[in-house]
Amino acid sequence: MANNYTGQAALQTGSTLNDALRVSNTGAQIVTQLHGPYAEQMVRGKLFIATTVVTGIALITTATTGNHPTIWNPAGSGVNLSIIEVSLMGIAAGTHAPTGIGWYRTASAGSSIATGAPIVTFTEVAPIPCLVGSGITSVAKWAPATCTFTTAPAYYCGIDLTLATYVVTAVVPPWSAVKKYDGMLGIAPGNAMSLCSTATTTTALLVAKIVYEEIPIL
Repeated sequence: MANNYTGQAALQTGSTLNDALRVSNTGAQIVTQLHGPYAEQMVRGKLFIATTVVTGIALITTATTGNHPTIWNPAGSGVNLSIIEVSLMGIAAGTHAPTGIGWYRTASAGSSIATGAPIVTFTEVAPIPCLVGSGITSVAKWAPATCTFTTAPAYYCGIDLTLATYVVTAVVPPWSAVKKYDGMLGIAPGNAMSLCSTATTTTALLVAKIVYEEIPIL
């Protein structure tokens, strides 16, 4: 059984591949940890970062008027988006109210904006590849600050990140919060997911970042 193989091989330095294994797609096997757990997908151009601006954005309650950081896997993309990690970083601005942060879903989102469509407006900012300088473009659409909806995005699940109460003063301890999914949450084509708070925090500015992988649909 020396003909199992699918995927990457760039062997040199006196290598042989007589008893090939590797596999998947999806004959499984594949055991690796020469590099970091996401290094191969990064090099292959399948790993991306979607982020808000470094000056931050207010995460607000779900509404048709939107302006929620939203990642959209358009219908017909040919991939599922696997969420790897979501992080929030507090910056020195505004007043934080105690609130939870959650994922809110827009179903049957199609692939185009239009009046009466699930997503009415959507100011795109291209996600960036985790391989710096690769020039690879993600199929996902990302609106970090400006978007509107026909129906407000519906609560999907919490992300186990909460905001405490504090008011920004001259000295603010830096803080950040990270939720790792490691393949436990994905977005199928034709769906969009937004980050919203359960209580209004319009003056608290946060930097939100989503790291995700594009996985081809077999």
